[in-house]
Amino acid sequence: MRKMFLEIIAMSLWYDARLTFAFLAEKKMVEHVFKAWIDILPIFRHSYELKRLVFGFSAILRCNINDIPPIVLESIPGFLQEMIEICGKILELREIDEDDSQNGEEDEEEFQKVQKKIEEHNAKFGGAYKYYNESDYRILVW
Repeated sequence: MRKMFLEIIAMSLWYDARLTFAFLAEKKMVEHVFKAWIDILPIFRHSYELKRLVFGFSAILRCNINDIPPIVLESIPGFLQEMIEICGKILELREIDEDDSQNGEEDEEEFQKVQKKIEEHNAKFGGAYKYYNESDYRILVW
C-alpha cells in the first residue's frame, strides 16, 4: 500500500510539483513522505514502478528552487544518485524482458511442433490425443 501511495506522489509531482509540495506541506507530510520514499526504494522492482519514480524525481529537478521544501532540497544529491541507479535497473529490466520475449517465441515454436506431431499421430492412428494451451498451461489429453 505504501508503495502505491508513493507512486501516486511521484505521478502527482510529475503533474504539478508545486501543488503536490503545497499539499504535502499543508498536511505536514513532506518529511515523512520523502524519508519513506528513500527507505522503500529497494522494493520497487517493476520497470513501470521505477519509471514513475524517475518521473517524480525529474519533476523535482524542474521546479523553481523556491518551490522545493528545504528537506527535499537538501536531499537532491541523494535523489540524483538514486535516479542514476533506478535508470540502470530499468535498463536491466528491459534486457530481461527482451530475453523473456525471445524465450516466449521459442516456447511457442515448440508448442506448434508438438501440436503438429499430435495431429499427425491422430491422423495416422485414429487416436484421440488433444493438446490444449489454456492460459499457458499445456495439457496432453487422451
